[in-house]
Amino acid sequence: MASRRFHSLRTLLGGYLHEDWADEFDRWEEALAHYLRQEPAAEVERCRVELRELVVTRRTDAELGAFCQDLGCAYLPDGGWRKWLKAVLTQLERAAR
Repeated sequence: MASRRFHSLRTLLGGYLHEDWADEFDRWEEALAHYLRQEPAAEVERCRVELRELVVTRRTDAELGAFCQDLGCAYLPDGGWRKWLKAVLTQLERAAR
């Protein structure tokens, strides 16, 4: 079971990239943009902090994927989980500026 410490990341992954995300959006970037429009800035900031913490862990790519899926993420990245999570983090950091 995923840690409760990652509540804000669960909101993003399970709430916007859930099993039906592709019915609402063509690309994950669109789901992320929608998240950024809908969620309060404080929630987005907590998500950014949690995601940064997750990306620097020593978890394998498979472990990262299992963790994200445990948080409700149904998106399956082509280039690996760590690479994708870093791309999401980059987008969140750009939005914070």
